[in-house]
Amino acid sequence: MTNNPNLLTLKNLNILQALVMDNDKFSLSFFKNNFKEQKSNTEKLIIDIGIEIENENYHFAMIHIKSMKLEINKSLFKNPCSKSYSDLTETNDDDIKFCSDCKKNVYLVYNEVEFEKRKELEQCVALGTEKNIYDKYKDKEHSSCNILYNDEIDLGLPF
Repeated sequence: MTNNPNLLTLKNLNILQALVMDNDKFSLSFFKNNFKEQKSNTEKLIIDIGIEIENENYHFAMIHIKSMKLEINKSLFKNPCSKSYSDLTETNDDDIKFCSDCKKNVYLVYNEVEFEKRKELEQCVALGTEKNIYDKYKDKEHSSCNILYNDEIDLGLPF
């Protein structure tokens, strides 16, 4: 299996988006720790995001984040979904929801192995972010350690 840098970038963008949505000062250190080495065709967007966060222009940072996520989604999903994860129907399994539009299960995946497995099975996925993702970055001034932004999860049928 090949490493998919877009998958990790999208996951980190979702975390960054959650921090920026809260106008969290921690977003700048998270950004620097996760995007400083990024090299790709999205490099200009990454630079723009960093500048906006550093200047505490969170609204404009969100615009750049959403633009970058849209580009990455195009490379990961042959059929990106516009539905919100919270709009999907609950099932007996916490990691599976049902889409009433396409009549398919949507599997919540947290890593590349799960993503690739669902991709091979041609199943729709939702890219999740672990609940305790902030714990390893947590410091004295950062109290958001168990936040899930389910409405911002990216959904679709992988290529």
